[in-house]
Amino acid sequence: MISRRAIQMAARVAFVLVVGLQGLGSMGASAATRLTSAGTVKTETGHVAPQVTGRLGQLPLYFVENKGQVDSAVAYYVSGKESTVYFSNDSVTIALKSSIATQDPERRPLYESDRGRYVIRLRFPGATVLRPEGLEPAQAVFSYFSGRPNEWVTGAPSFRRLVYHGLWPGIDLVFSSKDGALKYEFLVQPGADPRQIRFSYEGISGLHLRDDGAVDIEGPSGTLLQDTAPFAYQDRAGERNSVATAYILGSDGVSYGFAVGAYSPDLPLVIDPQFVYCGYVGGSSLDDANAIAVDKDGAVYLAGKTLSDQVTFPVVVGPDTTYEVGAYHIYVAKVRPDGTGLVYCGYISGAFSATGIAVDSQGAAYVTGLFGADTPLPVIVGPDLTPNGSGDAFVLKVRPDGTGLVYCGYIGGSGWDEANALALGPDGSAYVTGKTRSGESTFPVKVGPDTTCNGSGPWGDGDAFVARVRPDGTGLMYCGYIGGLRDDVGRGIAVDATGAAYVVGTTYSTETSFPVKVGPDLTYGYLGGNLDDSDGFIAKVEPDGSGLVYCGYIGGKNSDEVNAVAVDNAGQATAVGKTYSSEENGFPVVIGPDTTADYGSDAFVVRLRADGTGFVYAGFIAGIGNDTARAVALDGSGAAYVAGNTDSSEEYGFPVLRGPDVTFNGDQDAFVAEVRPNGSGLVYCTYIGGSERDLAFGIAVDSEGNAYVAGSTTSLHDRFPVLIGPDLTYNGDGDAFVAKIGPGREYLNYISLLLRNYRP
Repeated sequence: MISRRAIQMAARVAFVLVVGLQGLGSMGASAATRLTSAGTVKTETGHVAPQVTGRLGQLPLYFVENKGQVDSAVAYYVSGKESTVYFSNDSVTIALKSSIATQDPERRPLYESDRGRYVIRLRFPGATVLRPEGLEPAQAVFSYFSGRPNEWVTGAPSFRRLVYHGLWPGIDLVFSSKDGALKYEFLVQPGADPRQIRFSYEGISGLHLRDDGAVDIEGPSGTLLQDTAPFAYQDRAGERNSVATAYILGSDGVSYGFAVGAYSPDLPLVIDPQFVYCGYVGGSSLDDANAIAVDKDGAVYLAGKTLSDQVTFPVVVGPDTTYEVGAYHIYVAKVRPDGTGLVYCGYISGAFSATGIAVDSQGAAYVTGLFGADTPLPVIVGPDLTPNGSGDAFVLKVRPDGTGLVYCGYIGGSGWDEANALALGPDGSAYVTGKTRSGESTFPVKVGPDTTCNGSGPWGDGDAFVARVRPDGTGLMYCGYIGGLRDDVGRGIAVDATGAAYVVGTTYSTETSFPVKVGPDLTYGYLGGNLDDSDGFIAKVEPDGSGLVYCGYIGGKNSDEVNAVAVDNAGQATAVGKTYSSEENGFPVVIGPDTTADYGSDAFVVRLRADGTGFVYAGFIAGIGNDTARAVALDGSGAAYVAGNTDSSEEYGFPVLRGPDVTFNGDQDAFVAEVRPNGSGLVYCTYIGGSERDLAFGIAVDSEGNAYVAGSTTSLHDRFPVLIGPDLTYNGDGDAFVAKIGPGREYLNYISLLLRNYRP
């Protein structure tokens, strides 16, 4: 058996074979053998030239140890959006996800129910049956919260490498990753015979040796995977000597080994394939990063949803007719401050989407969203342990190390209830806002601000609601409605140092029923009697929830919506959203950043006076297209950081300035802008995106002025500006992304795609 030290030093003492697996068209089979040699090359210390962000980086795949979250036949697994690889004692099983829908393989299938799975099993003929061992523990731990607390699997460790010791006499098999791809190494002790090595595939139609030395691994519909041509070498005294090598295909048509030319038998050898796996037809599930927070150390917390694969270990090979697409789970992930890896990732079953996240001074994350699944939430403590209707809001608190839930419970009644945003109070209580269609007979109203439902029933128009959860999660301090006779929804919330909540959203209710008070505008705006155009609103709630300090509209005479709010130390609320109203038909422009509307919808940002009677500033961030602001955060100076999406190019008036990307990339781009504290203009404004649809849903700012943005992209990785980060490869339609923009404003600290390797 080769020592762990030898395994870790394999790159310097090795015979290396590199293989890549790619989904391609169908090709025929061949049993030819070809030997190639690349001569002798000098071994040098690797060096990557510094970029504007410093060293380039790549998070390795995580080998997650099975602690009961999957079938007992599995020792470890790597889970991706398009593939899951299971490592058992006697085999490696590759489950490739696919789309049965006939459309571009780079795009999402029309329906998730159209997805299938194809299973390949890799066996090792003549090998010893033994359990693999994780090497090089990674910092990231994974938790799976489903059912009762005693059924949870928490803190499952992960590793950067995985080894089968002594698989054949004198030969170890080591799995690791490189540039996001799964790779394996055969480590051969001096005197051991590499001809013992043999792979045999189950569930394939055959193998085909290509002219370039690669092997196509074929299924009934074409090539499932491809092993690129082997490359071999040995190192001696600082020089790397290439060794001729090639595949030898077995007569059974489903197995192969390696032919090796002359080499030094007194040195260790490494056969080092790269094992890139992909779906055999294409398509992927939708992953979103809907909310983002940052702690005092610069660590980033993300919440969103991901489609569960149920991690059921496949029993059969070939097309898996038992495979069922799972329900959505939510995830909560903590990313290291440098953006290069995870601290933890937790999956919560039963929740349909996560819409808000906040983090306290101890590093505990608080999450809210929508429950709407057949599987109940993993409830513990409260605020309500029983689901109440077809859809409930939920709120939960995650332990700082990510390995447990402090509390988790429902907020809802007999109708449809959803939470859209969350903020933390100075005492650690969680404030939640959203929309409810539940009347006061079933909704958990308490204190106020209004304990009477104003909407028209469980499936008609609803009211916005605001609730304050006790710091220990055992119940609600207050819970009440904000609304009128028509449809109202709370979309954003912030809390000041006194515990007062600021709720923003959208309403179709006029001032005859909506609880307007003080300002900023007491009159609902509409044109010609058309009540189908919405207004934005903002309401400040007393700290004890007993009533409203002020409540008024934000908008003009066309449709307006307010999506997010932040509040400064002076009690001035800054709100952002989208409007179809111009300054000419009532939008309340004051100072800037731009007082002239463009065509289509415009993103806007407004700052209210502390007493709610009017605006410090109000203006647009827009071009001649459709622009939406979805999130806002403030720094210590009062500058507002706004994130959203736009299809306005710089040529059509979008106000790009100084940012890392001032060129529109196509379809829709996310954008980030910093607004001067007095609202008079922009410090910077930049795109984030590729050639497809890119949306920003959340933004946070740290004490040094770094902006952190979370969202979703459908752009391919060669067009999306990925830099240092957890995953530099686009994985299918709807990858989540996180970006950090440094205070220099003209560069990205990091931007990365997430979730390929973090699925439950």
